[in-house]
Amino acid sequence: SWRGNSSNWFSLSNWCAGSLPTLSSDITIDAGVTYFPIITTSGATVRNIVINSGGSLSITGSNNLTVYGNITNNGTFGGTGGVILAGSSVKTI
Repeated sequence: SWRGNSSNWFSLSNWCAGSLPTLSSDITIDAGVTYFPIITTSGATVRNIVINSGGSLSITGSNNLTVYGNITNNGTFGGTGGVILAGSSVKTI
């Protein structure tokens, strides 16, 4: 889960597990944190992502989030970047 010590997706201190999400990580972004994640460089990857009500995720520039599973968005998900749906399984958005 996202801790929100800063907005940097790639900062280890922002993740409860103390490591960056990988293609086998299920992550949650909740409301009530000081900073919401912003993906400002390439390499962001998850299996499943849940953005809860009041949570937010932004992707800037031409950067992408690669998702190997499902996306559940009940908050805010946007920016100028994109999402790559990877892997061979059926996806749910």
